[in-house]
Amino acid sequence: MATRHGLLQARTNHLVTVLEAIVQELGGAYLVLDALDECIDRDELLGIVQAIVTSSSGDFRVFLTSRQLPDIAAVLDPLVTVSLEAVAETVDRDIDLFVRHQVQSHPKLSRWQSEVQDEIRDSLVKGAGGMFRWVDCQLITLGKCLNLRNAKKAIKKLPTSLSETYRLAMARIDQDHWEYVVSTLTWLAVSPKPLEITEAVEILAVDFESKDWPAFA
Repeated sequence: MATRHGLLQARTNHLVTVLEAIVQELGGAYLVLDALDECIDRDELLGIVQAIVTSSSGDFRVFLTSRQLPDIAAVLDPLVTVSLEAVAETVDRDIDLFVRHQVQSHPKLSRWQSEVQDEIRDSLVKGAGGMFRWVDCQLITLGKCLNLRNAKKAIKKLPTSLSETYRLAMARIDQDHWEYVVSTLTWLAVSPKPLEITEAVEILAVDFESKDWPAFA
């Protein structure tokens, strides 16, 4: 009986062979995988990436982005990599400038005492780990605080990772809105292009369960 590892290896080898044939037909190609660390079941994906990089010709170039997690580093470090940790000071400086601008231009955050603004900036720069997206999410949360007291509490309880940030954001969604959240995420996943806000609104306005389909809510 074939083992799961054997089946995965056979599938990986077949995929690499197909990709190489496509690249040869095209005369060259680029493969871009962003946020590799956000893939939940990434063992097979890492195996595919390793097989592609080690066996592909110079006509096939691969660009990957990821946080420095142990399982990912074990695969990527032996390959040619560029680590932002080597320029962490520069990244932190850019994040600091970003936070300053966002706070000073925010209608609510900009009215708070300078000491509080400094505390926000220091906390976000220290907790960012080089992730602008994490910082942006925390600024959105802080901007929704009702008052200064709530903001100070929020600063002390910032999520430590992007995954935790997303989990908390999902947990705050009203249960009555879950149907629309699932619908929106589904359309985002299958859309051939990034959806505009107006397009997402139009989609949510359609009642796909109506007997007189299509019906607009």
